Amino acid sequence: MSTLNNRLQVLVDDARMDRLSSAASSKGVSVGEFVRSAIDLALEDSSRTQRQQAHLDFLSAAPPIDFGSVDQMKRDIEAAHTSSVFEDA
Repeated sequence: MSTLNNRLQVLVDDARMDRLSSAASSKGVSVGEFVRSAIDLALEDSSRTQRQQAHLDFLSAAPPIDFGSVDQMKRDIEAAHTSSVFEDA
């Protein structure tokens, strides 16, 4: 665990504080540790979302692959199965 050097003050209403205290207590950690874990999760989710978007952008930029018609694909598969390529397998 890294050294905690920076202080962050966040004001919350009584209802939120009660919920934070209860949640932290049920996990057996302090409210501070619970909040730090929540921050880590939120930042991880944000990073994951950015990676997912980058992946989608990459996929959408790729040219589409033309596999031909379904009938042609079936003929190609049948031809491959009847060829000598699979006889030794």
